[in-house]
Amino acid sequence: MGLTPDNKIIGHFTATGVRSHYSERFKLWGYNLPASLFEPNHG
Repeated sequence: MGLTPDNKIIGHFTATGVRSHYSERFKLWGYNLPASLFEPNHG
C-alpha cells in the first residue's frame, strides 16, 4: 500500500458488509448495485 514513484495509488478496496448511504441514490439514477457488492469476500 502506498504510492508508486509517479504518485499512483497502490492498494485495494475490501468490502465490509456496510451498504453505502448512496445506494438508494444510485438506484434512482438507474444503477442497481447488487447486495453482493458490499459483502466481504470469504475466499
